[in-house]
Amino acid sequence: GAPAHSSRTVREILNMRFSHRWMSRGGPITWPARSPDLNVLDYFVWGYVKSLV
Repeated sequence: GAPAHSSRTVREILNMRFSHRWMSRGGPITWPARSPDLNVLDYFVWGYVKSLV
């Protein structure tokens, strides 16, 4: 079966709770493949800051 965070129901709850600002396979913000040195805060925060400028 699919991982719990990939189910449609859970994705809908995450979208409502976090306004499309969560990272996962199939989520609104995709996690880049093979990036072990990249943490969630750096990836999301810099994208968010760039969108404000």
